[in-house]
Amino acid sequence: MIFNLDRNNEVMNNNMKTILVTGCLGTIGIKTINYLLENTDYNIIGIDNCISNPKERVFEIINHDRFKCYSSVLFTDPLDNKLKPLFEFMNVDCILHLASLIGSMANSVESNSKYFDNNEKLTLDLLNYCVEYKIPKFIFASSSSVYGNQSCKLTEDSDLQPLAMYGITKVNSEKYINYYHEFFGLNTVILRYTNVVADIKYYGYKGFIPLMVDKIVNDEPIKLFNNGQSKRQYIFIDNIAKANYLAIENDNVSGETFNITVDEEPISLITACNYIYSKLNKNPNYTLYSDKQFGDIDCNWMSNSKAKEKLGFEVITDMYSGIDKYIDYATKK
Repeated sequence: MIFNLDRNNEVMNNNMKTILVTGCLGTIGIKTINYLLENTDYNIIGIDNCISNPKERVFEIINHDRFKCYSSVLFTDPLDNKLKPLFEFMNVDCILHLASLIGSMANSVESNSKYFDNNEKLTLDLLNYCVEYKIPKFIFASSSSVYGNQSCKLTEDSDLQPLAMYGITKVNSEKYINYYHEFFGLNTVILRYTNVVADIKYYGYKGFIPLMVDKIVNDEPIKLFNNGQSKRQYIFIDNIAKANYLAIENDNVSGETFNITVDEEPISLITACNYIYSKLNKNPNYTLYSDKQFGDIDCNWMSNSKAKEKLGFEVITDMYSGIDKYIDYATKK
């Protein structure tokens, strides 16, 4: 159920830690909230604008009296602070900021403005709320896209070279977050996720693995650009949900940034497709194109060593097992 902003809808148990999750109807939001409800006693407040994902997706979240979901148009007008009433009557201990505009959009003034409003400006507004309402902790969902096109194994100290607006807004948001940590003493954690795979019904944007699996299941032809040689790591959603939990729990990593990825080296798009065809006992049906689409990255390869050492992160589901889980989900849905 999605509530309006109403003082009578306050989360019931005020003695427990309260986590505000933005983008709660996104795939990562749903899976993280379910993990937290099953493994902690946190109160969870979910916020979503119900644009990228339909409000019916709330039924993917466990029905629990410690979870409330609110619909709001998020911060498109600086004079229209739609979340302000929420902060005025709910004591929030941590913001887990997952909301963002993702996917591929044409490089235009209009689309770039949407990326700025939904990603950078929203992040800055939330940071200001942290200061105004004395919310002590802020966790940010960043992305491997901040690194751009680099063929080496990347650590958190590697150069940031984003190629498209999505990555640019993530880099700029990280800069705001680091400034608020240094200047205001805000306890911040930045998590850079690699390409996420989840056993869930997708709406709108799909990552490469879910998109390819669904096409192959339905015997649709596939186009692979850059001759299918672009390389990626893929991480199953349970690893992401656990990393978010660890970031909430660990107060000894304030101001830190972590790569959240698998142990395996990246695989090419054509390797991933051939693997899926093999698992489904189907003959390959793709066409290779030498040109690349705007913003495409040749290689994305992150190291998770720092996350293991300082955050306590461990891979639960490896890369190929995660692909298998989505194949299993897609063939049974």
